[in-house]
Amino acid sequence: PQRWDYWMRTHEAGRVLNEPIPRIAFTSQPENSAGHKEFNKWVDIVERNGRGWSSLGDLLDWLVFGLGMGTELPKSFDDALHEQLYRSVNLQPLLEAPSDYIGAWIAAHKGEWNPSGFFPTPHEVCEMMTVMQIGDNDARAAKVCDPAVGTGRMLLHASNYSLRLYGNDIDRTVLNGCKINGALYAPWLVRPFPEAYFA
Repeated sequence: PQRWDYWMRTHEAGRVLNEPIPRIAFTSQPENSAGHKEFNKWVDIVERNGRGWSSLGDLLDWLVFGLGMGTELPKSFDDALHEQLYRSVNLQPLLEAPSDYIGAWIAAHKGEWNPSGFFPTPHEVCEMMTVMQIGDNDARAAKVCDPAVGTGRMLLHASNYSLRLYGNDIDRTVLNGCKINGALYAPWLVRPFPEAYFA
């Protein structure tokens, strides 16, 4: 909520605010954490409804739509599955302990699903690389680009320093994971500020 408030106040001001970015401490959460259990529950709901191997991609499509970053619900979902997910998805455990739960799920299940060879960089390494690159500088206007963004871990850590985040990837599923992580933790990743704000 603090991050979206900061994003909104920046838009209202029409410029970069004269205050630091609200920091988030991203960490690797244990597999038995509330956030992991919650995300696993969502995947299980989709799998139980006959989605099989495509359950992760379908779930991420549904979440992208639900978070306002997509224009269509997955066509393969019937009304009963939409309603079950709508009634079951609780973002609070993910917001209370910020982490890349989607990337962790993919890494844990890579034997079952990982067509593009996705291997997430550990959060601690992402944080170290970000600090080494940015240091103590005011980098709010600095552009940060990750050309193999995956689920966005590097940009999540960079979001503590920069308001101009960019990324690419060849895998639509992990890009959807990046969009979801941006919506949860770094709004300027998915709803970028106009360039005029940095003039």
